[in-house]
Amino acid sequence: MHRKDLLFILQKRGALDIEQAEQILDQREYRQLPLDEALVRSGLIGAGRVPEILSEIYGVPMLDLDSETISPRALEAFPLSQAENFCVLPVRIDEGEIVLAMADPLDVMAEDAVKLVSGLEVRRTVASRAQIQAHLARLQEPDAAELTKALDGALFEMEFGEEEAVDEEDPAPRGKPAADKGPVIQLVNYLLRDAIRLRASDIHIEPAEDRTKVRFRIDGILQEICELPKVAHRPVLSRVKLISNMDISERRAPQDGRTQVKLNNEKIDFRVSSLPCQYGEKAVLRMLKADPSLMELDRLGFSAPDLDLVKELFDSPQGIVLVTGPTGSGKTSTLYAGLNRLNSPSRNIVTVEDPVEYRLKGVNQVSVNPKAGLTFHSALKSILRQDPDIVMLGEIRDLESAEIAFHAAQTGHLVLSTLHTNSAAATITRLGQMGLPHYLISSSLLGVLAQRLVRRLCPECRVRRQPSPELLEALESSTSRPLPTTFYASTGCQACDGSGFSGRLGLYEVMPVDGAIRTLILENAGEIELEAQAKTEGMLSLLEDGLRKCEAGLTSPEEVLRVARSRKKRPRETSTVSIPRVTVAEKPLLVDQGSHPLLSELLRLLETHLALPLGHSRRVAQFSRSLGEELGLDGRTLDILHEAALLKDLGMLRVPSGLLSKISPLSTEELKTLHGHVSWSLEIVREIHLPEEVLKIISTHHEQPDGRGYPDGLKEEEIGLPSLIVSVADTYHSLLVDRPYRKALSPTRAYEKLREMAENGWLSLPVVEHLEKSVIADHLSD
Repeated sequence: MHRKDLLFILQKRGALDIEQAEQILDQREYRQLPLDEALVRSGLIGAGRVPEILSEIYGVPMLDLDSETISPRALEAFPLSQAENFCVLPVRIDEGEIVLAMADPLDVMAEDAVKLVSGLEVRRTVASRAQIQAHLARLQEPDAAELTKALDGALFEMEFGEEEAVDEEDPAPRGKPAADKGPVIQLVNYLLRDAIRLRASDIHIEPAEDRTKVRFRIDGILQEICELPKVAHRPVLSRVKLISNMDISERRAPQDGRTQVKLNNEKIDFRVSSLPCQYGEKAVLRMLKADPSLMELDRLGFSAPDLDLVKELFDSPQGIVLVTGPTGSGKTSTLYAGLNRLNSPSRNIVTVEDPVEYRLKGVNQVSVNPKAGLTFHSALKSILRQDPDIVMLGEIRDLESAEIAFHAAQTGHLVLSTLHTNSAAATITRLGQMGLPHYLISSSLLGVLAQRLVRRLCPECRVRRQPSPELLEALESSTSRPLPTTFYASTGCQACDGSGFSGRLGLYEVMPVDGAIRTLILENAGEIELEAQAKTEGMLSLLEDGLRKCEAGLTSPEEVLRVARSRKKRPRETSTVSIPRVTVAEKPLLVDQGSHPLLSELLRLLETHLALPLGHSRRVAQFSRSLGEELGLDGRTLDILHEAALLKDLGMLRVPSGLLSKISPLSTEELKTLHGHVSWSLEIVREIHLPEEVLKIISTHHEQPDGRGYPDGLKEEEIGLPSLIVSVADTYHSLLVDRPYRKALSPTRAYEKLREMAENGWLSLPVVEHLEKSVIADHLSD
């Protein structure tokens, strides 16, 4: 059919305008997709309407498989394993022809395969791809009777003694292990098959006091599948350990193993881990099934601008690209998709992983083996002598691996790796906390990609919906951007097993490191400043990217909030401690969160001439803001607090020259030079015209701006809450860094010291207690 005819039908049946129809056909041609997939992926046409449109386009009947009875004769004529490969379903045999439901009626290879195997002519019909896949899965699913039979058989074979079977203290089984018996093998095989059918990423076999629970993690959520009698636990665990090359007699220590199963001519790897628990060993099997669709960057769910940025980062000749996020957020899939894009005979690609999760043709993959002395560090050093073009490091775990990776990036290699941080900007501060020099981060880091995974709405039962007032309020409190006008939800259907979700997609935060970001890194800027600069350059946060995908009908707002809600904007619990509240007159701030061009010069002067730790003012500003949020201050007061904390030591630059001797020992010439800088800073201050509220906080910290020395005291009744916050944040950070007269303290020890000072009346005790809930809690979780 000609393109113009396709455009006409799409406009007529799909209720699309010409631009939308053109876009669908362009994407179909560019990505070489079947038309049904292109229509569903566009998000412009509901999956349920696609067969109707294809029926008119190709002139073939449409079938609703839910109302059809599938003939056993048809299934015998063409095996289900082959039908799954082509996404077709033999429905019945009618007048010497096999009626074939097809997702793509133009799939000539599928039609020829059915003719060849069945010996029958094919009568093409069109059905929903999701319907065909759901029916194929159900037809291959062992019924409940099979599970009961396997379980009953296993229990019968275990009649040699229930008491012995649950004795977890016995390190070795007596006689022949029960896991060698046929029924136990059937039971374990059933669980593996069922996990593959349900697209589970993990299988959890968990012992309880009187039973064993089996749970699958499906689309990121754990779901209970079944319960087994306690007597079945040890034989099942023995079978799992046996096929995973683990020691079945060792039940007191954790073990790791790996196994491979074959289903419908497809080999699927499982990574297995056992852990001794209170009621016996727990086993977790991670499915390592490489989805070919996830090996392409184009199919991971990036928006068009982000996709271009990511491709540009991966195409760089040298430097380091970091992918960040919690465990299970899809970091490895993104790196593998990037490697797949770069893989060619002209490049030497080497990876170091723990362990190798997916096998990539043409890539040299190294699995660490600490017992053999092959660690991340030793492997990296050896790899750099293997003439690599591209190095992929599974994870940067410590300063040593970070230094090797960054130095490799500086010597002409492209390095890809992952890190566990909450956002793109936090990655840079984490590298600094590891001890990596800022000049090395700035010169080598190409970009950071933070990501999360959310469940994808089922296209078969997706409908528009109006969010509740509570949901809208939660969204509004998490972002300052306008909310989408359209949201979607799924009601649950047979195609998604009633869950309303089918598969997952990524939310992304892409931060290229160049220009202003590099400068901020060199200045040891904090996470807030880095993120603010990245957003001015067009970066979308994880939540903002998620909201765009909500508007496109790809996921729900609840899913986005579940994985990407801004922690800092989350409503705080009401404090039981009486803290004075602060209100500030509505006056526009002239110094906007550290972005004023003269402010950075002031900060440089403060750190240079007052011998402050590098980045001290910015870190105190970060801590102060977190504390203010914990204490429930409003947005404007938080901005004032942030600016005052940045400039808290300003009075020390404005004191008369007679007080400069406190910075000694300095020579007379040095004091003269320093005095010149201080006089110059007076002019800078006059140019900025600091708001009165900011000056008021500064006046209670160190010397007052007019040089009159310290205020009468820092008692809570004499100064405001913002000043108390800055004092606590300043003292806390000072305790965390090395000073000439003492070593840095750990976050826990620093807090203990703060408590002592507060109990002696030097600091506000309620503010110190809230510091533990916000700033210190973040440090310890990091």
